[in-house]
Amino acid sequence: MHNITFDRFIGKKVIGINDMYPLFIFEEDGNLIIECSWRLRDNKTIFVGCSEYDSKETHKETHEKLLKLMIGQVVESMKLIPPVSDLNISFNNGLYLELFSDSNVYESWSLSDGEDFDLLSATAGQGCLF
Repeated sequence: MHNITFDRFIGKKVIGINDMYPLFIFEEDGNLIIECSWRLRDNKTIFVGCSEYDSKETHKETHEKLLKLMIGQVVESMKLIPPVSDLNISFNNGLYLELFSDSNVYESWSLSDGEDFDLLSATAGQGCLF
């Protein structure tokens, strides 16, 4: 499962982020739904994390910050991190979006190109490719 290539996402631009999960929307109908722990960082600092994103008190401000940081940014690399299906995405602005599969019961995230590639981090961090 960890030898999947993500070539179809490299070079795609983030064109939207809804404020529920969040749901990242890429060019050409690609999307990433996040339902697990995550953070957006560079090599020194965490800029946004799921804790403040999920909080009623800080959600709006955090979502606006996420939009400012990520809209228009281009995917440079994507990789699954073993042993479970954590996902790491790097962008052209030097930021990394890290997703941490964190449930033995629920799905953690799903990634789709809108055509024939659907990858899901299923229960217990097991990946499923459709």
